This record gives sequence, structure tokens and C-alpha cells, in this order.
Amino acid sequence: MHILKVNDSQTEAAFIRFPVRLYKSSPQWVRPLDEEIKYLFDPNRNPFFENGEAERWILTNFRGDMIGRIAAFYNKKTLTDTIYPIGSIGFFECINHQKAAFTLFDVCQEWFARKGILAMNGPLNLLESTAKWGLLTDGFSEEPLYGMPYHQDYYQPFFEHYGFQKMQKQFNYTVDLHENALGEPFREKAQPIFSDEKYRIEPASKQHPDTFAKHLCEIYNDAWQNLPYFAPMTLEAAKGITQRLFPVMDEKMVYFAFYQEQPVAFFINLPEMNQVYKHMNGKVNLLGKFKYMLSGKKRKKIVALMMGIKKAHQGKALEAALAVTLEDYIKSTGGKYQYLEIAGVSESDQKITHIAQKMHMKVSKVFQTYQYAFPEETADTGEVFAQKVLAKISSPS
Repeated sequence: MHILKVNDSQTEAAFIRFPVRLYKSSPQWVRPLDEEIKYLFDPNRNPFFENGEAERWILTNFRGDMIGRIAAFYNKKTLTDTIYPIGSIGFFECINHQKAAFTLFDVCQEWFARKGILAMNGPLNLLESTAKWGLLTDGFSEEPLYGMPYHQDYYQPFFEHYGFQKMQKQFNYTVDLHENALGEPFREKAQPIFSDEKYRIEPASKQHPDTFAKHLCEIYNDAWQNLPYFAPMTLEAAKGITQRLFPVMDEKMVYFAFYQEQPVAFFINLPEMNQVYKHMNGKVNLLGKFKYMLSGKKRKKIVALMMGIKKAHQGKALEAALAVTLEDYIKSTGGKYQYLEIAGVSESDQKITHIAQKMHMKVSKVFQTYQYAFPEETADTGEVFAQKVLAKISSPS
């Protein structure tokens, strides 16, 4: 087996195209847009690289055929601001071959060890703040949501046999909006927010992108500051997210809540874009749009992408008020949207889980996040460990 760094246009193209061959017999898989993958790893465009570093590799067999890929990345502040520096791995794809998978994990471990990092989480995508993460472990018959992973069902044993330990589960919940509703008890819970003149909820406006980004950044950093994997969102990163959201969002289902005119919460819902992108083969062009039009399908599903509430306003039923606001809008569209999917709900997130249960939502997908703590000798000298890994990688297939 041979490991190659992604360091030119040829290896980058191979990195992007490999899943196309890997998932050719998986009709549920939706090819991500090539340009978005390029953006994520472009230091000149992605604000992640202001304080982050990333590396990518592809793996080939003795015949030169590509059999896997992976990426490793970390926030440089983890080396100085934390006692136990942790990196992340993601974009993992591999044939059904354990040694190939272990070789990809090894090269990430070697790279991290040289930098003084002591563990790696995965599979994650922390190259942007709105990305979802985890290994798909249930729900393989469902198409992935835009921005969320879809994996081969044989990946889970690779992680667990290598020594990754389970950290937390995340769930996607789906509901048919024509069959279920929040119900009066839930609306009663939200009523104190609607009755309090100090609070107001209003739709976002595409006319004020800088204000949108500022509010998003402020609320996100307050709401997520104590959670695992947290890395502060910069204003530039928020502006980048705003630029990607605006072309596809329906303003009337993206909300900010204010308390005494100060932003305290957001709720971002989008038309599910993979319903469109699945027809475009990784490229937004006229041919892809024509295929989508011929399919005769409409974007009937929406995804509840992200909800954030400042710490001081959590537990005050804001999440209920935001959900009721969304439901009222959906009812007003006359059937424009039929399905709602809530993405990436942590098993520890009781508020969102409660909303899902009240709406009689079904679990449609399950994701698992793992962590692998490096052997003790790694901390003594990353260089010695690196040589051991390189010896393993160089051994015959």
C-alpha cells in the first residue's frame, strides 16, 4: 500500500472522485458538490485556516488503484489552550479492507503525534461551524441530508477494532408535517414568550447579511461555549456561512429571537438541498438543473439545521416558541413543504429530543462519534512513534 499526500490538482481530483466509485451501487448516496470540498480545504477561502491546519491523504494498492482517503485537522489553539490536545479526522472513505482502513488511521495518528496531539476524534468535520459529524450507524436506506455524511455499513467495525471508543450518539428525527403537529400543550408552553413584550421573534432578512452574520456569531459563541469540540466562530466565518445560506434559504423559516432588542436565539431551517444536488453529479451546471427539472420533483422536505439559544435564556421555552413559529409558517404555505427532518440531535440534548417526541417524530438516522487516545509512548516522542507507523504503512499489502 502507498500513502500519498493531497498536494496538487491530480491528487485533489482523486480525493474528490473516489467516493463516486465507492458508492456506485448505493442509490441513497448523494455526491457532495466538488466546489464545496475544494472550498473547505482552501486556506485562501476557508476561515478555519486562520487558526487551523489540515492535511489530506489518498491510499493506493500495489497496482496503483486508489482504495481509500482521509483528512486530519486541528485548531492550533488546542496546543496551547488545553491540557490534553485533541485533533480530528474526517472525510474517511475506504474499500472493505481492514488493513487499508487501519493504514489511513495510522497516518493521521503519526501526523498528530509529530505535533504533540494526544488523541483524535472522528469522524468529524470541524472545518466549518455548521457542519454535522459522526459515523452513520443506522439509517442506510435513507438519503443523507445536505451537509451530513453517508457511510458504508462496514465502517463501524473498522473504528471499533482499531480502538476508537464511543463518545456520543446523534439522531436525526423525521416527521410528516401533514400528519403530526405540536399540539396545544406545546403551544401553551410557548405562550409566555409570545406574551412577554420583551421578547420578539422575527424572520431573517436577506437585505442585511452583515447583521445576520453578526447575530449568528454572537449567539453561537454564547450557546456552545461549554460543549465538547467547541471552537469559537469568528465573524469572518459567520459571513462565509451567511454567503452559502442566503442563495438557498427561505427567509420565512429562518428566525432570530430578541430580548430587549438584543439577539438571544436563532433557528435555521432550509429546504433540503440534496433533493436538488442528487441530480447534479457534484457540479451545479445547466445539465444538472435540467435533470432535476425532468425528474418532476419538488423540494418537499425541509431540514431543521441549527438552533442556538444564549445561556441566560435557556430553559425559558424559547425553543418551543421558535418551533411554533416555524409550524405556523409551514401551515400557511398550503402544502409546499411536507416533511421535516431535525439533524444531528445529541442524545444529551433533552430540549430538542422533547420537541421531537411531542411532534411524534421517528428516528431516521443514527450517528456515532468516537475518540482514540494515542498510546503512552506517543506522548514521549512523536518522532519515534512516527517511525513505527511509517514502518507499518510501508509493509507489504
